[in-house]
Amino acid sequence: MGASASAPCAGLEDFADDMCLAFDPTVSPHYEVLLLPEVPHKLGSMTVFTEESEWPPSSYTIRAFSSRTWTWEERVLVRRGEAAGAIAEMHSPRAREPEHRYAVYWKGELYVHCQNDSIMRITLSNGEYEVIKPPTSMDEFTDFYIGKSKRGLYCALIYKDRSYRLQVWLLSELRGKMEWGLKIDTSLVPVVAMFSWLSHEENSGPWILHGGNYDGDGKKVIVDDKCEWDFNNGIILEARDGDECDFVSDSIYFLGFHPYYEIAFLWVSRARVVAYHLSSSKVQDLGMLHVQCVGDSFPYTPYWTGELFEKH
Repeated sequence: MGASASAPCAGLEDFADDMCLAFDPTVSPHYEVLLLPEVPHKLGSMTVFTEESEWPPSSYTIRAFSSRTWTWEERVLVRRGEAAGAIAEMHSPRAREPEHRYAVYWKGELYVHCQNDSIMRITLSNGEYEVIKPPTSMDEFTDFYIGKSKRGLYCALIYKDRSYRLQVWLLSELRGKMEWGLKIDTSLVPVVAMFSWLSHEENSGPWILHGGNYDGDGKKVIVDDKCEWDFNNGIILEARDGDECDFVSDSIYFLGFHPYYEIAFLWVSRARVVAYHLSSSKVQDLGMLHVQCVGDSFPYTPYWTGELFEKH
């Protein structure tokens, strides 16, 4: 970016920073980068925090970069309401997973997935933040994902306890209070069972390998990128209470939400990608995605076609 960040703030020298981007190209080409400290697995001698200290603090200083000024600066975040919990709670098995936590920028607010599955909602205009509790309890076998779609911030939970339940929650502000509303709670066992027997040759889908597609001889293959996705196609799979699946626990991943439609994308057994329509429960096969597993995913969103602002 052509600029360097300042030194860590006092008391947070042992805390690693998680970098979060606040950028909506449909509104402005300007963006901000926030460095938010994460609780380390072990507190060092240089910090003023203890295992009993509340986290995040009532107020603390972070580092931020703005494309408007093209400089790093220190900003103070001030909390409204209660903390997410004590620092000791950030050392639970769920707090250590995953390695990367998602952040979502929506209408001037930055929503950050914290270590105990709460969400920090930062108002960038005034530096205030509040902690939003997760929609429900979960264990270390539950995948947690936040993203934005047609109506705002969504949370997806996949319970990998052989029931393979998918829950999707929508965050809304009612009378000045943030509340979660459950949109769907369904079993994914029929989805996994439906697509597990399809051969690898069936429906390769409109997937293009970033950096180019090559055949077995190393020659670049020209890919027709005019393939359009028909939103009206799909089948409805019936989910029954008590359905269980004998597949390994890592045979399904949540990929993200469509930015304009209420659709969730899933990577299921044998490397198939499906679109799950939240309103109609329709399932569409989007073909093969030839990867062994999925660690992180970043669904395509509207982009800025011009040049970003640079320092003059």
